Amino acid sequence: MKNGSKIIVAIIVSLCHYSNGFSQKPLIDSSVYNKWPSVDAIQISNDGQYAMYSVRSGNYFGRGILIHKIVMQSTDASWKMQVPGISSFKANFSADSKRLFFINPGDSLCIVRLGTSDMQYISGVGSFHLSKEKKNSWIAYSVKNPAGELRVKNLDNGKELVFDSIDAYQFSNDGNVLLVKKKTKDANMAKQLLLWVDLQSGDSSTIWSGRDAGNLILDHAGRQLAFMAKDSIAGKPTSSIWYYKKNTTGKAIMIADDRSGRIEEGFELASIDRFSEDGKQLFIELKQLQQPVKSDPDAVKLNIWSYMDGRLPSNQLKQPNNDIHYKAAVHLDNHKVERLLQANEDSWLSGGDYLLINRYAGVGDRGERLWNKLDQATYYLKSISTGKEIPLPSLKDKGLSISPGGKYLIYFDTDKQSIFSYEISTGIIRNITKGVNTTWQGEYGDDWPGAKNGYRGYSPAGWLQDDKSVLIYDRYDIWQLDPSGTRAPINLTNGYGRKHHIIFYLMGDDAYIHQTVIKPSARLILTAFNTDDKDNGFYSKTLGKKGDPELLTMGPYIYNITSNPYLPDGSNFTPVKARDADVYIVRRESATQSPNYFSTTDFKTFTRLSDIHPEKGYNWYTSELHNWKSLDGRNLQGILFKPENFDPNKKYPVILFYYERRSDGLNAYIKPENLCNGCTVNIPTYVSNNYLVFEPDIHYQIGNPMQGTYNSVVSAAKYISTLPYVNSKKLGLQGCSWGGIQTDYLVTHTSNLFAAACPASGESDFISFYGSLDGGNGQSQQSMFENGQTRMGATPWELPDNYIKSSAIYNADKVTTPLLIMHTTDDGRCPFYDAVTFFTALRRLGKKAWMLEYTDGNHGVSGKSADDFSLRMRQFFDYYLKDKPAPKWMVKSIPAGTKAVEASLQLMPEGVKPGANLLTPKEQKKTDALLRK
Repeated sequence: MKNGSKIIVAIIVSLCHYSNGFSQKPLIDSSVYNKWPSVDAIQISNDGQYAMYSVRSGNYFGRGILIHKIVMQSTDASWKMQVPGISSFKANFSADSKRLFFINPGDSLCIVRLGTSDMQYISGVGSFHLSKEKKNSWIAYSVKNPAGELRVKNLDNGKELVFDSIDAYQFSNDGNVLLVKKKTKDANMAKQLLLWVDLQSGDSSTIWSGRDAGNLILDHAGRQLAFMAKDSIAGKPTSSIWYYKKNTTGKAIMIADDRSGRIEEGFELASIDRFSEDGKQLFIELKQLQQPVKSDPDAVKLNIWSYMDGRLPSNQLKQPNNDIHYKAAVHLDNHKVERLLQANEDSWLSGGDYLLINRYAGVGDRGERLWNKLDQATYYLKSISTGKEIPLPSLKDKGLSISPGGKYLIYFDTDKQSIFSYEISTGIIRNITKGVNTTWQGEYGDDWPGAKNGYRGYSPAGWLQDDKSVLIYDRYDIWQLDPSGTRAPINLTNGYGRKHHIIFYLMGDDAYIHQTVIKPSARLILTAFNTDDKDNGFYSKTLGKKGDPELLTMGPYIYNITSNPYLPDGSNFTPVKARDADVYIVRRESATQSPNYFSTTDFKTFTRLSDIHPEKGYNWYTSELHNWKSLDGRNLQGILFKPENFDPNKKYPVILFYYERRSDGLNAYIKPENLCNGCTVNIPTYVSNNYLVFEPDIHYQIGNPMQGTYNSVVSAAKYISTLPYVNSKKLGLQGCSWGGIQTDYLVTHTSNLFAAACPASGESDFISFYGSLDGGNGQSQQSMFENGQTRMGATPWELPDNYIKSSAIYNADKVTTPLLIMHTTDDGRCPFYDAVTFFTALRRLGKKAWMLEYTDGNHGVSGKSADDFSLRMRQFFDYYLKDKPAPKWMVKSIPAGTKAVEASLQLMPEGVKPGANLLTPKEQKKTDALLRK
């Protein structure tokens, strides 16, 4: 360990044990971050009788992952086995649910007979694969020997096949076929053989020989194979697509290559995607060839920016056209290759024989669709089989989705605030929510400029068989709608969600692109989240059955809260279902209980599988939901985090931390780690060390967003100051990114309300920020202001006063709060120059301000820089909120570019204040005396 790292560790430990006398349990410090255990990577056997997961530590920013062990157990908790030092990512259940296979660090294939203590070993194994069907259960594994053997064994009857000189191998979905790539030599030239192995008969046939076969794609039935081969002709690389059909072609045949007339001129093969559902087409991707641009070495180094550019030159350089791939289809009856999309088109949905295509006026910046004419799109349907196009000039609104059978389009009309269907065969458009009185707008976007443009989920939750009904979300409930317009809309959850403020989702719905086909009488499991008290759980509802959904379980936990953007990272988990049984694994957590796995068959009773509780060994935190009124009279909610050893007779300092609406995370378990997202306070660490942390929700005003910030956060500060255990003179602010922007604003509009503030990766000037570029993609950030998170909803020339009002820089002279600014030199989202602008303004005004510039990282820090920032932020808050000694870097100027930066972490004697090099001679004499001590 280098001396600087030793200093960091020593100071972190000393800082975090200041107050150890306040609690019998140890306080959380950075030494526990890389040892904190957690469960991960759950698997369930096909029959639902067994589960397997890992217990690991060390998964935090800038660190590796240390796997402690894998745990195998029955889902009724009657049997359990643990194996240390194994990664669960290299373990799998057999299809018949009788065995678990994994490779240990000694390259042995371990076979556990589930439910017993029997474990067998096969040494020298490099990799293994299992077939997926229990009626045809096979394992294939490579042996690390000179022959490069592959052994393939039937798990039922012990039948074994052996191949040598193996490159790669894979099973078909039904387990009847094994594809094997063999290495061989022909006249001293390395070649490959591709073998089609019929596992039922044991027969194998060589279906291809050549060089560098890859991208092997089997159809669902395991009867058709497509793959790509790469070669070199006259020194120039070339690619080809080969096709084999069982009992038909005998050998694989080439159906397209870069040099054949079947590929459109100017394009080359890029990859194979999949076979169509009916097996008649093969979907591939083509890459457009670009003629190399010859540059004159004596030419002026110049990029010309023109108002006619569809994309800014900065965006073109980040995303050159030669990196663009195009979807195409190979018609397997005649091997015709048809490009499905053009340069100004994209498609993200398909159903039946149709692609839904956006055709743009030109090649524009997709983030500029509100005004850029080249980004204005018209929708088309395109038949994959015939190429026929159906223009859809009237469908220009949000939420477009195509039914799985290709019969209907569903879309949301923003003007009429209704959902419509488009019948593809007839072109008939129907309002299928006519007469329905509800709000389709989602719970989490009602103060965004574009919120009215879409209903919750932006796509159907699912379709009934044969496209007969579609399930759609409103703000709280689920509706069953008839796209033909024949049957009246049915509120599937009977308005129960709206009445009780419970948001329902189909379990497993990702709420973006969802094509689930549901049986007409299916019993649906619904995730449920109560927006008032933050309880989470599950309900059920049977299609065709009237009445309220059935309560299964609800409580102060987090199981699965679908499509909530404001939960802490990693605090959500989609239940895992056994393939062949109604057995599920859920993960449950709360603020005081780490995430653990449970099995259930009914979502009413749960059997504990894992029991990991590291928080019990430390002074942990509790969370409370608080309600108060904003300065504009709105009802607000927020979370107050207290230490486990909370003393109501003590006065605590409070850090207000904010980002949008985080109160939905009341029951989230926040893992101790070095900075959340690389730039914010770690709540368990601060609270364990006798801070309170308060997270207020923020509700914004479109066009005047910082007023919403002020109304929410200042009201929160005033409310929290009324609590008898809060030291109202010791309130701090901390926020990162959008939170950092708001912190800059708050310190310029509050006088002596906050004792210290730390904005990280933020911005202070909305006007310059509006015109800046996103360093990640070279795009303009204007859309973020006009239609995104910054919530201006207009341009600077439409609302100039509001842009200036929301910009902290123009009120820098009003700052009375000491500031610690953190920024990275190469921040691609919030340019560093803006942080410099704000800091130099504060410096010019003589305000107490420090700026930590990290030359690594991008919109946040990780690794050693995260360690450093975490420590310096803690020293800063400790000085201003706890009256602890100041560190050297806050007291004196530290020369730039020197090792003294690391040494500057040391704490100074009590009484030494920041600005020691700016003191009067009398003050300097007193400080020198303290330093000599």
